[in-house]
Amino acid sequence: MQSKKIAPGIDLWENFLTDHEHQYLLNTCKSLSQEDWEATFNDQFQYNLERDGEEPNNEWSDRIYQFPKDNDIIISINNKINNFVKKDGEFPGLLSRSQRHYPGSFLNEHYDAIQSNSLSHALVLYLNDDYIGGELYFNKFNLEIKPPVKSLIKFPSTEDYKHGIRVVGDGPTRFVLTSFIWNNEQSARTGR
Repeated sequence: MQSKKIAPGIDLWENFLTDHEHQYLLNTCKSLSQEDWEATFNDQFQYNLERDGEEPNNEWSDRIYQFPKDNDIIISINNKINNFVKKDGEFPGLLSRSQRHYPGSFLNEHYDAIQSNSLSHALVLYLNDDYIGGELYFNKFNLEIKPPVKSLIKFPSTEDYKHGIRVVGDGPTRFVLTSFIWNNEQSARTGR
């Protein structure tokens, strides 16, 4: 499986998912209730914030769902990441966290390593591309992209790769799976 370089340091793998993997993940995301999205955030992410001494943040309270880590499809996708995406010295975290961006939502420009200097790269797996707006943008590279459905994008987590998501317009919700690559094995296991 070959990647396509879309900007320096930014790689895209098209058709990373099989049709079966794609349909399972997208159908699951579409069928989740509001309570399903909120429960994952409250059970896991709010706890992590409090554990790390950070202020509770409700910005993501209805946008994150964690697929079970022992799910066969999640395991298959992560095996592909290990085989085709990661390089020597990189330690992928488990790609199992789905995000939804419904009409009117967006993500301000930011870089991911501000959370931890152990973060090396971000991984984003696109479950649909029929939403309006919602483009991933990198101002430094004058790049705005809506990756095709079933594709995976990888980019560095450093300040040089500040990125954001444009406002999602009226219409379908934007669904992606996200994770990070870490520069050491312990951080990949603990997420810190």
